[in-house]
Amino acid sequence: MTGTRFDIVTIDSVDTRALATFWCAVLDAKVVEDEDDARWLCLAASDGRRVLGLQRTSTESAARREASKLHLDLACEPVGFEGELFDLCAYV
Repeated sequence: MTGTRFDIVTIDSVDTRALATFWCAVLDAKVVEDEDDARWLCLAASDGRRVLGLQRTSTESAARREASKLHLDLACEPVGFEGELFDLCAYV
């Protein structure tokens, strides 16, 4: 996995805006990405570095996935995506 890098930790939440308010205060961060009326929010530090993702989930899906309320986001260059996907699958 030569081109894959850690990007951010993402937390699933029923209320992403409320959670963003909390984490912005704790981390001294601000919302830098807001997609689809807060379906996805990304928080960044004052230096612009992304620090946390918040992904809206329904109450029903949150209940089904009680044990997994967060996940890690990995990023790779688009040109290397197919090879990176194959490499990642070998580790799962």
